[in-house]
Amino acid sequence: IMILLCNQQSFICTHIEFCHPRCYQHHGRSCARLVRAIKLVYGETVDGLKEDSTSGNIGGRAKKNKECSDKSCLRTPSMKRRPTDSNAEGKKDTGMLKYIRNQVMSLSPAPLSLLIKAAPILTDDMYGDIQPAAWELLLSVDEHMAAAAAAMFLLCAVKVPDAVTEMMMAEFQHQEACQRINSILKFYTLWRFRYQVWPRMEEGAQQIFKVCNTSGAKKL
Repeated sequence: IMILLCNQQSFICTHIEFCHPRCYQHHGRSCARLVRAIKLVYGETVDGLKEDSTSGNIGGRAKKNKECSDKSCLRTPSMKRRPTDSNAEGKKDTGMLKYIRNQVMSLSPAPLSLLIKAAPILTDDMYGDIQPAAWELLLSVDEHMAAAAAAMFLLCAVKVPDAVTEMMMAEFQHQEACQRINSILKFYTLWRFRYQVWPRMEEGAQQIFKVCNTSGAKKL
């Protein structure tokens, strides 16, 4: 079901005037609005929501393009920037608000995150089905979505290496220059988040997830 949900998204939307109903960015905005509404239900202030949206708009593309060191990439994006436990007025957040801020976050990466948790029990056919969507989501402005897509695609590279290699070579040799540039940017995203596969998988996944060869283990 999660694979079908990811594959139903449209990645060819032009985002001009209006988005396709299945546009992945449209889905991301809907998820963000849902999270904001849930925060209001659990006591978040309107000022706090405005601060979150302002900081998100300012740091979106800039933080995605910012280079990170190998040491910083060992941490997931949620650990890089922890929100404060209290708002400007000194009122402490409830336990549910803390959970939404630290765990739920933007909500849109949830399907990929669930698939990464279930990676040890996915079949090769399932990896082949999710691979195209993970590749397209590597350029997502949402850092958490890009990180989840990178981890998922690296898992696909281990389980279905022939399909991944064939697709990447086709993208790098595409006749359109824009497509080739986007492929390079996607590869850079994979490099940025290359250390996030194991942390995003289930605890103890190293003992369950079988890597086909030594070179595949180094990729993880």
